[in-house]
Amino acid sequence: MEQDLKVAKQLIEYKEQLDFEIDLEKYNSIYLFATENIWGFLQKIQLNNDFLFEKKNILTVCSSGDQILNLLLLDVSTIESYDINIFTKYFFYLKAAAIESLSYQEFLTFFFPSPLHKNNVFLESLFTKLEPNIRNKEAQIFWHYLFFKYGGKKLYDSPLFVPNYYSKNTYLACNNYLQTETNYNKLKLKLKSFHFQFYHLNIFKSISSLNNKKYDFIYLSNIMDRLEALSELDYIKKVKNILLSFQNCLVTGGRIAICYLYCYMDDYWYDIPDGKLKSKLIRQKYFKEGYQCVDFPGISNLKGRLYKDRDALLLTKKSKEGSYDKNRKFKIK
Repeated sequence: MEQDLKVAKQLIEYKEQLDFEIDLEKYNSIYLFATENIWGFLQKIQLNNDFLFEKKNILTVCSSGDQILNLLLLDVSTIESYDINIFTKYFFYLKAAAIESLSYQEFLTFFFPSPLHKNNVFLESLFTKLEPNIRNKEAQIFWHYLFFKYGGKKLYDSPLFVPNYYSKNTYLACNNYLQTETNYNKLKLKLKSFHFQFYHLNIFKSISSLNNKKYDFIYLSNIMDRLEALSELDYIKKVKNILLSFQNCLVTGGRIAICYLYCYMDDYWYDIPDGKLKSKLIRQKYFKEGYQCVDFPGISNLKGRLYKDRDALLLTKKSKEGSYDKNRKFKIK
């Protein structure tokens, strides 16, 4: 934790001359809220794919914590999370404590600056109220030090956090737990009995560390965008081999979902060379049996009225038991 705090201080102070080199694989800026329509795709998976999250065991990226919080409202059995960015662990403890401790309006005040009073964000008075409910001792020390050394406004505006891409209303609409005060209070109760299990790992390199676990649903979000590939075909090959390697982590009938495809219409991406899995033709050719493209409104088009601004994820299902042979690789001719 001591090293994590040193890196956080460097990011907040934004020094041009760093005291030491930051490991960008382990440390990165924190997203305050997810930049994807989480509630949109969770609903679509349940409605169109004969799959309910109730009583399921889930593995999801941690990131802003919104993936976990939205899934909790679906009465899942267990949720475990992973992330390459160690700061996401600290932030989830902060966000969960805020929900447990603050009213709905206080939560919105804490995380969203007012147009008229932009300094009223990350208020120290509200932090003092939530701090006793930060369940992890290291996370409590981490945030106590940062809030009272730098103040909430400087902390919020620092490179420790990614600036919000979208409006407050957009974030409220795409997160079920923020859509109504009733949902927020329901989540508040669920968090009281929730055990947060976090794996700090690069999931591309450490899949084997999860092989003793079995999940009903694994959510990879957009981490495939971090894959380095020489060509589109090389990228597809790597994606399929990663999905194959996750089979040992799924129960029969379990699903893996990867995002973001952003838009499933080919003509929208015609001029974009790095189309990756966004092209319908590419998906139809290389992702046939066992794969499905699930489309839903994008975060900037939550009502689904616009033709272009849609999102999609690739969903794959484990159809039968069997261990993954590390020598079995997907080959592209």
